[in-house]
Amino acid sequence: MTTDEIENLSTKARQCFEHLKAHPGDQASADCLMRILRQLPPGSPWLRLEKLVCIYQLAYEPKLDAQLKRYCGLDSLETVVRFENLYKYEDKNDRNEKIYAHQRHLGAGILKRASNELSANLKGIEQCQSFCELLHCIESVTKPVPRFGELAVYDTALRIGANRNIWPTVVYLHAGTMKGYQELAGAMKDYKKLMKTRVRTGWVPLDDLPEEVRVLKPHHAENFLCIFEGLLSNSRSRRTGRRCC
Repeated sequence: MTTDEIENLSTKARQCFEHLKAHPGDQASADCLMRILRQLPPGSPWLRLEKLVCIYQLAYEPKLDAQLKRYCGLDSLETVVRFENLYKYEDKNDRNEKIYAHQRHLGAGILKRASNELSANLKGIEQCQSFCELLHCIESVTKPVPRFGELAVYDTALRIGANRNIWPTVVYLHAGTMKGYQELAGAMKDYKKLMKTRVRTGWVPLDDLPEEVRVLKPHHAENFLCIFEGLLSNSRSRRTGRRCC
């Protein structure tokens, strides 16, 4: 890639970034900026970890916050776990009800079965006092549901937890989040030990992540690692990571 091409991409990235600063959460600008970031060569200032986190805060944090705020406003756990609430949303562009992207591949049949299992076990869910308990409870309740994997369990727990004001205290690693963490760990010399140990546990303490990422709440750090998976191997932290123990 020539110097002129890199400069042109950087200029476009700056324009998208400035638009996001004026219009946080704008999907078109977020998509445009992500396409540009994937074209930039390693070493670009736009791929520094601090900049990627800032982009996440402008482009994706408002979207997840708005989604979870919806569940905070529902009147009961029984209402939350209904299929049309837990796994569907209204698209603001065409006003149609759609299944969330993370669960779309499962199909309505599987999601309705998961919703029914949750509805039949409300008492057990209500007894959960921490996100860890909630996660394990939902995993157990939905075990009979085929193809209902780790990501679906986590998303379900996050939405139910939002309604009950129960939030993750660690960053859970699954699917794209696991890949993002492995890339980030591989990019940090002092993180190689963490990569070997934390991947086995299925979660990572927020304090074990670089300081740039620690400005995010755990559920946002999870979302960041997932969305920016593919870009983190080129990122660099301003300081070395903490020891794993």
